[in-house]
Amino acid sequence: MARYDKGLKIPTRLFEAAALGRSIKPICGRCGNEKTTFESIGLWYYFKRRSWNDDLNAARFHFWCRQCGFEIGKRVRPRILEIVKESADDKFLARPSEIDWKNELKRWRG
Repeated sequence: MARYDKGLKIPTRLFEAAALGRSIKPICGRCGNEKTTFESIGLWYYFKRRSWNDDLNAARFHFWCRQCGFEIGKRVRPRILEIVKESADDKFLARPSEIDWKNELKRWRG
């Protein structure tokens, strides 16, 4: 469930970030690489299809830094998944159908 900070809703799950129109930016724990951002609706749907936990703390273990992977030959996990505003540079993944997305939003809003 989202938490509040100074009256602003802070998402704690990928679905909440998608519903609030935010993007996800993984920040590498080794080199600090933060070049790639992901559109959260497609990312949430990707996690849902694989039955992965969409909690931000659990989700970060499904990401790794490609730059560090090429340099040291190991997968380095991000230290944090930051919530940022959507932009045109976001990486887009396959989205759910409009009907499925609206049904999920209805379920979330109660």
